[in-house]
Amino acid sequence: MIRKNKIWCKFVLLTIFIVIFSFSLFNFILDPYGIFRINFKYQVVEPNQHFIKVRYIVHNPKKFDSFVFGSSRVNAIDVTKLKNGKWYNMTYSEGLPAEHLRHLKFFKEKGVTIKNVLIGLDDFSYKVDPKTHFDQMLRQPYPPVIGESALSYYIRYLIRFPDKKVLKSTLKAYKDRKKGIKTYFDFYDFYNTGRGDTSFIDRKIEANPDAYRKDPKFNKPTVFRGDRVKETLEEIRGIVNFCYENNIKLTIFINPHHHITYINSNLIQFFYFKKELAKITDYYDFSGLNSITTDNFYFYETSHYRTIVGDMMLKVMFGYPNIEVPADFGFKVTKDNVDFHIERQKKEVLNYL
Repeated sequence: MIRKNKIWCKFVLLTIFIVIFSFSLFNFILDPYGIFRINFKYQVVEPNQHFIKVRYIVHNPKKFDSFVFGSSRVNAIDVTKLKNGKWYNMTYSEGLPAEHLRHLKFFKEKGVTIKNVLIGLDDFSYKVDPKTHFDQMLRQPYPPVIGESALSYYIRYLIRFPDKKVLKSTLKAYKDRKKGIKTYFDFYDFYNTGRGDTSFIDRKIEANPDAYRKDPKFNKPTVFRGDRVKETLEEIRGIVNFCYENNIKLTIFINPHHHITYINSNLIQFFYFKKELAKITDYYDFSGLNSITTDNFYFYETSHYRTIVGDMMLKVMFGYPNIEVPADFGFKVTKDNVDFHIERQKKEVLNYL
């Protein structure tokens, strides 16, 4: 009887080991979020850039000294066109001010020299709670930033049950690649610029601009709900103070929003955020209803603006690159002119409607 029990226990333990090993091997090979990936040439779905980029920077603390922080929208900021620093684009899905502040402090702790910081804000920067990212595989932070063990995260990542939706989308993306159908980003340049390459999409857009402008995808707004205005403003104040105390040149801007998304973004809340933000720091505002945001040609969908728009933003903020910018695109907001700016944007909405 005892011998049978021992055999049964060994069988159960072996079965558990095989199951765990199989899950681990499968997750390691598939690795949809790119946690164990070295070569991102064959990354077919969006990886966890939040995790990968922070880990890469702290493991290479002398490679960069200037950073662009923001959500996936600031991927359009081409850091190769920025001067006076070794720039890296930290863009990641739903990047939030609270996370940017944590990263700046973590970088300093790990010996990363920081000269310049460029931060893009969104209509959801003051709506999404950063704590929700702790449970999202696409957006989970690099564990040491929040005081957790990286090893424990790797173990959890390997033994987790594969998400059916992610598995399905990953396998579909692999099949599409074989057919020559590319996903949103053609290539993730994590080791140099930090940006995802969208040039192949830009070529398609520019091949037939008129047809592109009529795409029905532009009828659907990208909407977020929530209210963290007070908390977000304090987090931005923390960023401003950190940069001041560490002699870091800080530039803050509000991203351009596609007009359909902008109109559906709770503008009363948005205007209040802008007014209060001006009490903390000057910033550039590229949102509103202008010749860029009302033209579908300048957006990939109703959430992300194109690289050509990012170039225009750099021109407004820094005077380069050499590109023409409409007179109504971009405005430097200060505590002295914020009321004028908001009243003008309110009139734009009335005329739009």
